[in-house]
Amino acid sequence: MIRWIAAAVAALASTAPLHAQNDLRAAVLPNSRAATVGETVTVFATMQNAGVGSWTNCRLSIADDEPYQFGFRLTDATNTPIGENNASFPLPPNSSQSLILSFTPTAASPGRDVQINYLCDRSGGGGGVTPTPGVNTVFLSASETPRADIVPIVVTPSGDGVLRYEGEQRIRAFSAAAINIGAAADVRVSASAPFMPRNVELTVCETNPATGVCQSARGENVDFRFDANEVRTFAVFARIREGASIPNLPAVARIYLLFSEVPGAAVSAPQSIFPPSPPILGAASTAAQSPALAGIDRRGVYRGMMNGVSTTAIFHSTNQITVGTPEALSDGVHTAPAGLLGNSASNILSAGYGDGESLPGGGSGFAGFTAVGGSYIALGFRDLDRTVNYQFQGIWDPISTEVFDADDTPVGSWSLVYNGASIGTAAIDELGSVSGSVTWPAADGQSAVTCDLSGVVGGAQRLGLNNASLALNTNTCGPNYFFYGYYETRNGNLVIDGYATKSGSRSGTLDFFPLQLVQQ
Repeated sequence: MIRWIAAAVAALASTAPLHAQNDLRAAVLPNSRAATVGETVTVFATMQNAGVGSWTNCRLSIADDEPYQFGFRLTDATNTPIGENNASFPLPPNSSQSLILSFTPTAASPGRDVQINYLCDRSGGGGGVTPTPGVNTVFLSASETPRADIVPIVVTPSGDGVLRYEGEQRIRAFSAAAINIGAAADVRVSASAPFMPRNVELTVCETNPATGVCQSARGENVDFRFDANEVRTFAVFARIREGASIPNLPAVARIYLLFSEVPGAAVSAPQSIFPPSPPILGAASTAAQSPALAGIDRRGVYRGMMNGVSTTAIFHSTNQITVGTPEALSDGVHTAPAGLLGNSASNILSAGYGDGESLPGGGSGFAGFTAVGGSYIALGFRDLDRTVNYQFQGIWDPISTEVFDADDTPVGSWSLVYNGASIGTAAIDELGSVSGSVTWPAADGQSAVTCDLSGVVGGAQRLGLNNASLALNTNTCGPNYFFYGYYETRNGNLVIDGYATKSGSRSGTLDFFPLQLVQQ
C-alpha cells in the first residue's frame, strides 16, 4: 500500500509544482470511502519533504464544518500505527512519513471531496501541500445504513503510477483490482479524464483475474453485482485522439476509475472530478503522459485547476481558460485575450503564449503565462484586492481545431441552458444587439429573478476566441453577467460552452455558473 502512495507522491514531484517555493507533497490511498454514520473509515497517506530544508510541527486537519471526526496517526513501513493519535511530527530534508487517517461521519452526507490540510512550520513561516483532487484529497460519503464501500488499486505497466505513451503509441491500458468491504450492491464502473475529455477516449472491461483478458465487452461502463468481500479485476484502455497529447502535469493529467451506484450515466463531464450523482462508492486514479505534438494551433480551451494561497490557507477550484487568436509581435511572441472561467474572484485575464517562453500580461494582477510544447499552460497572478496568489495549470483541449472564426458575431436565436434546462432566450442581430429574457439561477435561498436582456456583444461586436466575452446586461433587475465561451458544432446545432461571471454585487444570484448558448 505504501509503495503505491509513494509512486503518486513521486509522480507529483516529477514536474514543476503549482507553487514552486513549496517543497511539501502528499498522497492518499484509496481516494474514496463510502461510510456508515458513526462508524470509522480509514485511508493511508504519505507526506513528503522534497526540499533541502527541515520542516517541524507537521500536522493534518480538515475544515470544522465537515461532518466527520478526523484523526491521524503515524505508521511504520508495514502500515502498523505507531506513536500517539494526532501527534505532530518533523520532516527532515528529502524524507517522507506514512500515516493512517481516520474519518467518523457524524451525519449522513451525499458525498463530497474533503480537502485535507497538510501543514508544517519552519524558520521564516509555515507551509502546506497544494490540494490535488484524487491524489491528496478524499471523496467521502456517509449513509445511515451500510452500502457498498469499494477499495480499488490501479497498476500501470511502468509500475510508477504513470500511464506512459512512448513514440507513436496512441493507446495504452492499465489494470485495477477492487474489493468491496461494504454491503453487496449493483455497481457501475467507468473511467473519466475530467481535465482532458477530448484528449483521450476511455473504455473499460472486467478481466479474468488469472489471465488479465477482458471477460466483458469493452465500453464506456460495465455494470455488475458486487458482493460483500468480493474481489474483481478490470482494465482501462486510453486512446489518445488525433491531434491531441497529454502533458507531464500529473496534478491534472489524470485518468480516474470510478465505481458508482446503478443506475447512472457514464462519468465523463468536464470540470467534475467526483460527480455527486450517481453516488461514488470507490475511486482510484493514475497520471498519464505522452510526447508533445509539434505545429498545433494553440488557440482554444485549457482545462485544469486554479490554486490560491493566502497566508497559511490553501484552496483550489476547477477552471478553464480560453486563449484567443494570436497576434504576432515584433519579437515573435504571440498575445491574445483570455477569459478565466469558473473563479469569480479573478475576473478577466489577458494572456499570451509563445514556445516555452514566460510572458508578461495584464488584468487582475496577472503575473505571467507559459505554454510548453503547445499542450499546456501554467500561469500565476495576484489578486490585488484580496492579496491572494493564484497559479493555474491547464491542458489544451483539441476543440481548438473545431472553433469558428473568431470574428463571427453569433447572429440568431439562442437558448440559455443551465443544468440541462433552458433559463431564457437571447436574440442577437447583425449589429451585436441582444434582446430576450433570462431567469438567473438563484443562490442563498433567494427567489429566482427574471430579467430583460439588453447590451452588445463584447470585443467590437464579436464573440469568439479573439475576444471570448458576451455581455448579458440586464436593464430592469439583477446583476450584469459576462459570458465567456467557445464555439462548437454539436448534434447539428451551434453551441457556445462557457461560464457566466457576475459583474457587481447583488445577493440572491450565483457569482458564476456554467452556461450554454444553444442556437435555435
